Amino acid sequence: MIRYIIIGGGPAGTTAALEIRKLDSTGDISIISNEDYQFYKRSKIINLISASCSEDDLFLKSKKIYDDNKIKFIYDHVLKVTHEKQQILLRNGLILNYDYLLIASGGSPIMLPWKGVDLEGVNTLYRLDDAKKVVKQVFNAKRVVVIGGGSIAMKALSNFKKIGLDISIIEKAWIFRYYSFIIQNS
Repeated sequence: MIRYIIIGGGPAGTTAALEIRKLDSTGDISIISNEDYQFYKRSKIINLISASCSEDDLFLKSKKIYDDNKIKFIYDHVLKVTHEKQQILLRNGLILNYDYLLIASGGSPIMLPWKGVDLEGVNTLYRLDDAKKVVKQVFNAKRVVVIGGGSIAMKALSNFKKIGLDISIIEKAWIFRYYSFIIQNS
């Protein structure tokens, strides 16, 4: 039996696992995710801030689709990949062997090299756990500062405005008037 391991449980990893299953009905397919959740729509986590969606609304694939396709989901961190031995070492000490490895781990937010980024109330807004933490923190907040001017930052600003927070944004690039219009009219 061929052993497939996919590092990353997001859209690329999940799609790859399902496509592999179509091509190989008997292979052993495992997805390793460093989050405690199966595939969810990362772009929607921001809507948890204003309660315009629930946590259940975020999940695009039910656990059943993984079970039906005999895809194992492993919630752990990969510490080391040894290509020569075709092995992966997980944080829990487990060593997995593979025939084929796909790394679909996605990106991660950039943490600025500033003093204070490790303080309480300073967060990234990239993972579901980040959003849950922000939701708890903004409950009693009056003001929020968002660093960055990308689409996630703009959606976050819109949701912060919906719940009545004073908003400031720090962005090194010029922000289009269009974004200003969206924020004012949301």
